[in-house]
Amino acid sequence: MSGNPQQGQSGSSTGQLQSGGASSAPQIPQAEHILYTVGAGHCRVLGNFAVQAFVQVLAEKIRERGGAINFEDLKDSLAKFAAAAGPLEVYYKKSFEDCFVSHERARELIKRQNAFSRMLVHNFSEMFPRTVEQRADPNAITRDILPAFFTAMKLILGDDKVRLFERETAEILDAVKARLMPTGTLANLWKEYYKDPKLYLLNVRVLYMVAAYFKRWDVRKQWFISVMNNEHLTQSLASNAYVVVEGRSVGTVRFTENKFYLLLRQFFLKLNPDRLSEDAKKMLRAEFGTEIAQVISSLYFNLTGAKKAR
Repeated sequence: MSGNPQQGQSGSSTGQLQSGGASSAPQIPQAEHILYTVGAGHCRVLGNFAVQAFVQVLAEKIRERGGAINFEDLKDSLAKFAAAAGPLEVYYKKSFEDCFVSHERARELIKRQNAFSRMLVHNFSEMFPRTVEQRADPNAITRDILPAFFTAMKLILGDDKVRLFERETAEILDAVKARLMPTGTLANLWKEYYKDPKLYLLNVRVLYMVAAYFKRWDVRKQWFISVMNNEHLTQSLASNAYVVVEGRSVGTVRFTENKFYLLLRQFFLKLNPDRLSEDAKKMLRAEFGTEIAQVISSLYFNLTGAKKAR
């Protein structure tokens, strides 16, 4: 192969790679100047650095050969590059360490998001259909709503609060895991997580913040329904995995007003004054003041009084 496309198609082993001169040799970024990202993006940057380093080796070889190299030169350069010691070996070692750290950070992020998401969904997960017949019910609340639901929660709570709650739920999950480790099994991890007293209080706190958002009931209700319908271009495969659904219109109304009432009645069940623990009431009063009674009573009036599902 050579710089000439015609020669490249011939497959000749004597083809050559041409250099445009020393000025065309790529400038390799210094490793310490690379801005590393999280997860796969981080590893991609590291890989790109190694590729660029190899291109520089080829550029040097081309200059040595007077502007062109053949495939034997290319293979020889590749073999030497792969076996290189010295600074490159140190770079590979550091790359592995950095990739490992980045991977662990990505796993930690997923764990945090998963713990928080599970807390939210557990408030209404018993509504999910368990049979084909139940799923066929037009009023069934299915996992298909989860991507849009998480979007709505993030918009209501805000990025900073969501990150805080993700961190706090992850810490609670770690504490539960530590308690279970001596038993030799984590089979009941999520069951114990949902029963944790700290998680209960955090859950109530989050529910109240969402409830306070619905003080302007009619406007917020229409907004929530709109968000739930506009996000229905994704299909849930698991608790944190979704694929795009082809052929579904953004304007298709799948999350109806009736579903809105069914979902939110169940979602806010723990805020029912008859169900709130004394610790939860004390916590809410300490953080949100005396208006909590009005916010909760207004919410329940709208959900179960004049605004019933038809």
